[in-house]
Amino acid sequence: MVAIALRWVDFGGCDEFTLTEFGLQPLDFYLRLNAIIRTTDGLNVEPDDLRKLAAHCISKINSLISGRNH
Repeated sequence: MVAIALRWVDFGGCDEFTLTEFGLQPLDFYLRLNAIIRTTDGLNVEPDDLRKLAAHCISKINSLISGRNH
């Protein structure tokens, strides 16, 4: 999950793959990914990449939640 998200973060994310690859709607994917990267124990990811991914997750979560409320 983290590897795919890192691969796609610079392109706006991987929303179109979350259901087929993980069985998750985009909001659920980003919520789960955010929880995973917040517990960085055992993740072999550079700190800068984690920060970028965390910011992306929060942005996507906020955007997806905002879209649901309209």
